[in-house]
Amino acid sequence: MPLNTEINFQQIIGKPVPMAYGECSIDPFKQLHISMNSDGTITRLMKLPTVPAIGEDNGDLGQSYVSKDMTLNQENGTWFRIYRPTEISSNDKNVVKIPVILYFHMGGFFNSHADSMLNNEPCGRFASETPCIVLSLDFRLAPEHRLPAAYNDAVELLYWLKQQTIDPNGESWLRGYADFSRCYLMGCSTGGNIAYRIALCLPDLDLDPVKIAGIILNQPAFAGEMRTNSELRCADDVWMSLSATDLVWNLALPVGANRDHEYANPMVQGAYTNNIGKLPKILIRVFEGDFLLDRQMELMFAKLKIVKFPPLLLTGANYLTWDEDMEGAGEDTRDTGWAGTRNSLALGEDTEHGNAMHHAWVATDNKVQAHHIVIDNNSAPVKFAASDFFDDTDVALDQHTE
Repeated sequence: MPLNTEINFQQIIGKPVPMAYGECSIDPFKQLHISMNSDGTITRLMKLPTVPAIGEDNGDLGQSYVSKDMTLNQENGTWFRIYRPTEISSNDKNVVKIPVILYFHMGGFFNSHADSMLNNEPCGRFASETPCIVLSLDFRLAPEHRLPAAYNDAVELLYWLKQQTIDPNGESWLRGYADFSRCYLMGCSTGGNIAYRIALCLPDLDLDPVKIAGIILNQPAFAGEMRTNSELRCADDVWMSLSATDLVWNLALPVGANRDHEYANPMVQGAYTNNIGKLPKILIRVFEGDFLLDRQMELMFAKLKIVKFPPLLLTGANYLTWDEDMEGAGEDTRDTGWAGTRNSLALGEDTEHGNAMHHAWVATDNKVQAHHIVIDNNSAPVKFAASDFFDDTDVALDQHTE
């Protein structure tokens, strides 16, 4: 049923309140499974499971994607995992070029890698189901390498991608299959923070002929010195408490900086704030109950100037959950999609609903309520009919439709 509603900004995020003494009782080091060393580095006590790349010669019969690891900067120890689908459409004997996603993983800036099982699985799905080519960056981690190290690594990956367009001996998967005019920055949690920051830098980068057609942020991580209501509600959250998130930022930000630094708080004036009006299309996904909710809503409504939300409420849908193994999500929510279609991200085809990036909506079921905010700086939100979300049509994130 369509919702006739306009959002009162203060009703969404509430009034930020100062940090209170003793507001969290959880030991952040224990929760994050780390210990501090005397030289300022950390020992990561929990080893996340990793998986090897699946090469063209060692994949199983019927494997939907292949992958390989490539060095980005040997001196910095950075690298990335590249994925491509094993089946790519052709047209009149010519291979159809497919989009490229530059993916930045979660992990609080201090943990996880491109070969972590948690990051490898979704990247493989993006490549095979979209289909697209994915470059998943293994950036330098804090506190050994504080921000802006991860941002610099992301920019270096962008310039590496540009080099492939002019190098006759460039990476064959990209030269053979990539549509360099349809590249996307995508990140989850702190990776979403990286994607947003790099998006702000884009007008100052010479990437031609590479074109960043859109930005995809899955629960992007932001912060600030003043607490929001959603943060206070999750002060003692068993998965990520306030004390743990404070520690994450303390480890990641430049020494001496607080959470109102421009890397953490998108509401403060920063070096690239004036580029907001030049951002490409953005898709932002946030979850009700997430401690980050108010920060993300603040960004969308106060900084990106979204004024109407949402046009549609869906119930009983089976495509809500981003993570297939989300706790409490049940089997009926395992088919997931950003735009409510069978594909997780349909970046490739010009379709009837190819302007999906112009719209905003809410979807909910009995287990998870998710706000899907879709932003286009040049278009006003337009309402969908419910039938738009229940057919088999892919929803394109590119700009090939009117």
